[in-house]
Amino acid sequence: MDERRAPLRWGIRGRITTVATLLVGVALLLGIGVFANVLFRVLANQLQASAISQAGLVARAVADRGPASVRGTDVTSAFDVQVVDPYGNVAYTTSDSTPLAALRPLPGGVLAEGGGGWWWPFVAEEAPIVAAQGVEYDGAPWAVLVATPLGRPHETVSITVGVLLASLPLVLALVAVVAWWVVGRALRPVEDLRAQVEAIGATRLGERVPVPDSRDEIAALAVTMNAMLARLAAAREAQLLFVADASHELRSPVTALSGALELIGDGSDGQVVGDLVPLMRSETERLGTLVAGLLYLARADAQPAPTRVDVDLDDLALAEVTRLRAGSGPRSGAGAGIEVRGHIAPVRVVGDPEALTHLLRNLGDNAVRHAASRVVVGVGAADAVATLTVEDDGAGVPPAERGRIFERFVRLDAARSRDAGGAGLGLAIVAEIARSHGGTVRVDDSPSLGGARFTVTVS
Repeated sequence: MDERRAPLRWGIRGRITTVATLLVGVALLLGIGVFANVLFRVLANQLQASAISQAGLVARAVADRGPASVRGTDVTSAFDVQVVDPYGNVAYTTSDSTPLAALRPLPGGVLAEGGGGWWWPFVAEEAPIVAAQGVEYDGAPWAVLVATPLGRPHETVSITVGVLLASLPLVLALVAVVAWWVVGRALRPVEDLRAQVEAIGATRLGERVPVPDSRDEIAALAVTMNAMLARLAAAREAQLLFVADASHELRSPVTALSGALELIGDGSDGQVVGDLVPLMRSETERLGTLVAGLLYLARADAQPAPTRVDVDLDDLALAEVTRLRAGSGPRSGAGAGIEVRGHIAPVRVVGDPEALTHLLRNLGDNAVRHAASRVVVGVGAADAVATLTVEDDGAGVPPAERGRIFERFVRLDAARSRDAGGAGLGLAIVAEIARSHGGTVRVDDSPSLGGARFTVTVS
């Protein structure tokens, strides 16, 4: 039991939990990357604005009192400051004498560079942020350069990312626990349904699983399972009935053949043996017909792919009329003296010619078996639907029995007795062939002959 439950508990639940955790992890990593770069750009912009402000402060001092006054200016130590004369020489610097940048704005103008890159883990941007402001001193254009490295913003972002990455396993563990719990609760009704269905054995197919009031997919699954159980119960009942009926039908010819063989084995004279030969031949033919019908229905139940070719239905019907006429002479037994007519129009359908021939033969034999004197076979078409009719002038089929005669091993007491030659499979085979060709079969009263009229449609 535990081994059968393992795929349900650990398979779907584990896969969903794993996928959910991985997706959240990937989303968080992407989110951390986006957040880090946004934060880096914000800090860099703030640093650039501060550098521009510092450049403006120094520029005002240079404009009022000259480059020498820069030493007394309140400039933050985080910035490097240079004052460049009109000839490009560094007149004042807090770092080395190499110009910080080639920016030379006009007096009153402001230029800036650096800080436009992206944050990348463990790699600090080397180019600093430089702000330049032009100033006029002693009638000439000077430039004030203020620079600051990006190490502090990069360090701040790196620390923030490190904290977030350190907390990521805890977040993912929490996501995994929540996903595991949520999926488990979602699958619990499915597990309950599985256990209930597993408890229903082959002899308890009449039981049903309870349908929850949730009106969700679980309720739909329960309804589907109940429908499946109903179909299984019906199929099992039909199978048991089919086996019982087949056993009953097979018992009669087998018993007759066994009795005849015993008489022959007892050393009966030639006259007795000669009298038994027709009986044995008749029962053997009946047995062969019954077995063939059973095999056909067994193959039909397996739903094989039917043959689909163009078939001239009128040719098949004409061949059946010819066969019935040839078999309705004085020596044809039950069919002696039967007049067979055909009202056949050219009709072509797509289907299995062998199956349609089988259908026509079963209907023809059934009509001849129960006709008083006449049988009429008709073929026509209307609205792209082929129609095949077989009528006789026999006793007909009572309305109350018309729905039953297409079931297997069903014979009407008076008109469909075993003595008349039927085993109760011919019309069931007709119904199966019609269904496999997308058509229907029905029986009603013949308006012209007064007996039964069987109508088959093939689309």
